[in-house]
Amino acid sequence: MRKLNLMLAFVLIAALVLTAAHIISAQQQRDGTQQRQGRQQRQFDPEQMLERRLERIKQNMQDMGLSAEEVNYLGSQVGDLLREGMNQRTAMQTLIEDLQKAMDAKNEAEMKTKLSEIKAKRKEHRKKLEDMEAKLIELLPVAVEARLTVDGIVNAGGGMGFGMRFGGPRGQGRMPGARGQRMQRGSGG
Repeated sequence: MRKLNLMLAFVLIAALVLTAAHIISAQQQRDGTQQRQGRQQRQFDPEQMLERRLERIKQNMQDMGLSAEEVNYLGSQVGDLLREGMNQRTAMQTLIEDLQKAMDAKNEAEMKTKLSEIKAKRKEHRKKLEDMEAKLIELLPVAVEARLTVDGIVNAGGGMGFGMRFGGPRGQGRMPGARGQRMQRGSGG
């Protein structure tokens, strides 16, 4: 009888452990499914990111004492500058992909051609952005220009866009691979 009670207790404990393990496993599986679904819903939208960025910029301008009319006008000008930079990066993607294809094919003549096209297009893009930036800066009060400079939107030397700080207060020093750190041709490493 004692052996039977012991055996029954052992079976009961084993059943409880297996039930608990099953419940925990089901919860983890459900949580994992919810996390995957959440990740699928949060896809990157550059336009939404740009709009949120512009709202913060406009709020900063209001906090600096600019009128609603000034904030709207200058905000639209900043938005145009940011959109142009975003559109230019998108337009460059095809050229970059073509260069990658030439690299994959190890076609040096095609690589030279694609590099020339990329350099010419970047020069054209840079000129357009510099012109837009110069016109914007003429309109800005000094405090707003200073804020946009710290945020990496104006006076950024080509790194403008979404607050890229390569040499400012938050981005000390140079980025790896920045100019001046380029590998010498023909060197072993």
